[in-house]
Amino acid sequence: MTIPVPVGEEVGPKLVRFLYFIGAGFVCTAAINKWRDLERKANIQKQQKELLENPSPNSHGVQSAVE
Repeated sequence: MTIPVPVGEEVGPKLVRFLYFIGAGFVCTAAINKWRDLERKANIQKQQKELLENPSPNSHGVQSAVE
């Protein structure tokens, strides 16, 4: 089975453009996932730093109630 191609147009360039498009999609997806991962790690570090600097008063109250 052959695919009809207009006169003067080759299949090769269309395939190359399609593969570039797919490749660009993979690159963009990887970059977005990497950015989200970096943001998530930064937020986790920020929360841990805040917890170490300012311990919440509720954490001591729970311990007192248990004792």
